[in-house]
Amino acid sequence: MKRFGNRGNSRKAAVQEVETGMFQGAAGRARLDELMDAVHKGMESIAEAQEERAKLTASASDAGSRVTVTVNADGIVIETRFAGDIDELTYDEIAAAVTKAAQRAAADVRAQSESVMAAAGQGFGTIPEFDEMGADISDFTRLVPPAPEVSLLPPPESSSRVSDDDVW
Repeated sequence: MKRFGNRGNSRKAAVQEVETGMFQGAAGRARLDELMDAVHKGMESIAEAQEERAKLTASASDAGSRVTVTVNADGIVIETRFAGDIDELTYDEIAAAVTKAAQRAAADVRAQSESVMAAAGQGFGTIPEFDEMGADISDFTRLVPPAPEVSLLPPPESSSRVSDDDVW
C-alpha cells in the first residue's frame, strides 16, 4: 500500500501518488487541492480549539459552599478552597464535599471541552470519507496537531479567592 504521509511534503506526494481514481487529470488535481485546503483549514481549527480547551477551568462547591474545587481542562484539581466555617463539618463531611465538588467540576469542564472540540470538527464537513474517495492515501488524522499541555497552576488570584468574610 502506498502512503504519501511518510514523504515530507504531503500535498506534493499526494498529487504524485493519487493520479488514479477520483483525482485523475486536471479536474482531479483541482479536487485534491480543494481537499487538502479543507484538511489544512480543519487542522488549523482543531489547533485553535485545542488551545482554547487547554485554558478551560471549572469550579463547583458543596457543603453549603464551604468547599470549592477548581479543575483544569483535564479534570485535574488545581485548587481547593475552604470557607472560614469549614470547622463546623466533620472530616468525613469535608472529604465527601471535596469529592462531590471535584466530580461536578470535572463533569462541567468535560462538557465545556466537548463543546469546544465539537465546534472545531464542524470544519471537516466537506471532506469525504476515505472509502468514498477510491484512492490509496494515508489517513489525514495524522495531521492533527498534538494538544497543548494543560496548566496545573491554580486560577489567577481574582477568579476564585474566598474570603473568611464571605457570607455563605
